[in-house]
Amino acid sequence: MDQDDEIAAAAAAYIVLSAKKKKRKHKCWVKPSLCDRSEYGGMHLLNVLKKDDVYIGNNKNNGSVKNFLRMSSTDFEWLLCQIAPKIQKEDTNYRQAISPMERLLLTLRFLATGDSYHSLMYLFKISVSSISRIIPEVCKVIAEVLKDKLKMPQSREEWLITGHQFANLWNFPKCAGVMDGKHIMIQAPKHSGSEFYNYKSFFSVVLFIVANANYEVMYLNVGSQGRISDATVECLTVLISKKCYIKTRSICLN
Repeated sequence: MDQDDEIAAAAAAYIVLSAKKKKRKHKCWVKPSLCDRSEYGGMHLLNVLKKDDVYIGNNKNNGSVKNFLRMSSTDFEWLLCQIAPKIQKEDTNYRQAISPMERLLLTLRFLATGDSYHSLMYLFKISVSSISRIIPEVCKVIAEVLKDKLKMPQSREEWLITGHQFANLWNFPKCAGVMDGKHIMIQAPKHSGSEFYNYKSFFSVVLFIVANANYEVMYLNVGSQGRISDATVECLTVLISKKCYIKTRSICLN
């Protein structure tokens, strides 16, 4: 038997032995605890919450939905209509796709609470691996869709209009915008030391917004280190650099 024959025999033996090995089977395609998503998943949960919210006269009490999502049912439906075509997935022969409504529900709940993916898995009946893909994807789409809704006044006249709205709606004269910041808890970035450690004794980045008299966000900034107890100073610097900020005296109303 020459060398070529030996190689051929060895290859044949390997094929035979490999065929005898049992193929590893997946324990399950979907965890049993997640199989009832269609009955007890996100859509079911939203429908139950809506039943809690009753009409009082012509006004709807959005207590349960707003507490769960930090937004009203009306705002949720509007946002869903805006992003649904961009997050819609096709059903396959093996499984039904997670609906846009469930994807948005999941994402808003995560943004509202910061719950762990495992906690969200049991609440929405969606696997952790799917959640880890859905949330970043939906957040990216929301940012793309809503970015044009954020508009700072670009002239003295526009600032004056905003100022008049505060005076007329809220009896708050000589005000052209309200601002506030919030610490968003994060895991400490590597090699960051105490850079993101805030006065509340946890690691965070700062979310900063400026809003008008109609609760509309005109400007936002997120990412300032948590150690900066008053991120307003840094964020105002950004506003000035972008020429969105008019000197206070020029917008004061008589």
